[in-house]
Formats: sequence, C-alpha cells, structure tokens
Amino acid sequence: MRSKQVFAAAALGVVILLLSACGSKDGGASGSKPQADGPALYRNYCISCHGGGLQDVQGPNLEHVGSRLSEEQIVRQITQGGGGMPSFKVSIRQEDIQTLAQWLAAMK
Repeated sequence: MRSKQVFAAAALGVVILLLSACGSKDGGASGSKPQADGPALYRNYCISCHGGGLQDVQGPNLEHVGSRLSEEQIVRQITQGGGGMPSFKVSIRQEDIQTLAQWLAAMK
C-alpha cells in the first residue's frame, strides 16, 4: 500500500512539473509580461550578428539604419528576412518586432 502512495505522489509531482512548463512564452493570454524595450530585444536577438555597438559583425552595420530604412522597412526585414538575414516572424512576437524596429529607426 505504501509503495502505491509513493508512486501516486511521484506521478502527481511529475504532472505538476510538466503542466508548469506549458505556459506561453509571452506570459499567457493575460499579457501580464511587460513588453521588452528596444535595447533588450537587440541584445536578445540581434547582437550576435550585428555586434554590441550596432557595427557589422556578420550582418550589416546598423549604427545609422534609421537614415537608410523606415520603421516599416525595418519591420519587414526583421519579419521576412532576406539578404542573408533569417526571418524572425516565428521567433519574435509581433509587438516586440515593432518595438525593436521603432528603436532601430531612431538610429540616424
């Protein structure tokens, strides 16, 4: 009898652990997670190719990207990719893409 109780408790613990890992990446439908700012999004998604100072590492230099591209063009580039850049439409939330593009468009 005791072994059945231990097994049931262990199984319940595993179920609880698995269910706790099922939350959505963006904080759930309630939207309780605060939206990240441009610099934080850049550090998370862009720095490995565009460098810590927006300079060219693998991708193009972004120091003055707002002088070359509009916010809408930057959103399109991040979302669709192209020219060696991968698409981020699946891996970055649309509102975060917009925040990142707004921040980058200000780089003039």
